[in-house]
Amino acid sequence: MPIATNRTQTIAKNTVLLYIRSIFIILLSVYTSRVLLNTLGVEDYGTYNLVGGVVAMFLSMKSVFAASVQRFLNYEKGQGNIQRVQEIFSTSVIIHLGISALFVILVECIGMYYIKNVMVIPEGMQSTTEFVFHCSVAATAIAIMTIPYDAVIIANEKMNFYAYLSIGDAILKLLIVFVLPILPFAYFRSYAFLILCISLCMRAISMRYSKRFPECEFKRIWRKKTVMQLTTFAGWNFFGCMAYSLIEEGTNMMAKTFGAIPFKAAKKSFQSVVPAPIT
Repeated sequence: MPIATNRTQTIAKNTVLLYIRSIFIILLSVYTSRVLLNTLGVEDYGTYNLVGGVVAMFLSMKSVFAASVQRFLNYEKGQGNIQRVQEIFSTSVIIHLGISALFVILVECIGMYYIKNVMVIPEGMQSTTEFVFHCSVAATAIAIMTIPYDAVIIANEKMNFYAYLSIGDAILKLLIVFVLPILPFAYFRSYAFLILCISLCMRAISMRYSKRFPECEFKRIWRKKTVMQLTTFAGWNFFGCMAYSLIEEGTNMMAKTFGAIPFKAAKKSFQSVVPAPIT
C-alpha cells in the first residue's frame, strides 16, 4: 500500500510540475515574441521565423524519437535487465548521431538552395539570413544528438529537472532579447548566435545530469534487431508530425516565396470590402 501511495504522489507531483512548466513557457513565449518583434523589426522578425521554421519542421523528430527511446527504456527497466537498457541507450545514441549528420547534410543543401533561389529576402540581408540559417541548423542538430539523454531523464521520472531546465531555457531566451540593444553587433545575427549558445548550454547541462543514471554508460553496440525496433516504432509517428509541421510552416514558406502584400495595399483592400459604420 505505501508503494502504491508513493507512486500516486509521484505521478501527481510530475503532472503538476509539467502543467506549471507548460503555462510558464507559454506566457514567457508570448511576451518574448512581442519584445523580439519590437527589437528586431517586422522584416527581421519575419525572416527569422521563416528560416527557423524551415528547420523546425525537421525538429519534430526530437519529440518522436525521444518518446520511442523512452518507451523501450521504461519497458526494459521494468524487466530489471540493466544490460538491455544500456544496449538500447547506446544504440539510440549511435542512431541519433547518424540522424543528426544526415539532417545537417540534407537541410544545408536544400535550405541554402531555397534561400538563394526561391526565398524573397530584403536587399542586403542575404549573408545575414544564411548566417541565421546555419545557427538554426546547428542548434537543431545538437538537440537531435542529445535526444537519448532527454529520454533517460524522462524515463527516470525526473520531471522536476526537466521542468526547471525548460523554464530556464525560456527565461534565458527572454533575457537575450533585452541584451540585444546593448550589443555592438547586428541584432539579427546576435540573436541567432545567442540562441545557439543557449542550446549548447542546455544540452550540456542535460547530458551532465543524465550521467548519474547507470544506463547512461555508452558502449559501442549495434544490433540490427534493436535498431529496427526503435526506428519502426517511431516511423509512423514521425510521418504524422512531419505532415503537421509541413502544413504549419508551408504557409509561411509560400508567403515568403511569393512576397508579402504591402500593408497599405492590404489595408485598402480590406476597407473596400468592409462597409462603413452607420452613424
